[in-house]
Amino acid sequence: MVGGAGVPNVVVAGCGYWGANLVRNFAALGALAGVVDPRPQVAADFAAKYKVSARAWAETLADPSVSAVAIAAPAEQHARLVADALAAAWGFRRPNTTGDASRR
Repeated sequence: MVGGAGVPNVVVAGCGYWGANLVRNFAALGALAGVVDPRPQVAADFAAKYKVSARAWAETLADPSVSAVAIAAPAEQHARLVADALAAAWGFRRPNTTGDASRR
């Protein structure tokens, strides 16, 4: 889960405008373990530039060597990606909030 000298292994999800900054900074810290992007060529380009792996989201969440994910995806995707990450890390499942109030 943690790289050399106690540095975490971080995978950045999203390699767009803001994600590119996160990738660059985590790489400079020696903490970048991979990148995820729905555009395979973009992920491959970042992976090659920073000498890390281009990963699938599910693969990233299943990998016990990954200690953190940084989500830099469009805002409308944040809830799903965070829920996925929490489920993978702690078995968290988002409660059903669409049912009637008597079940809460």
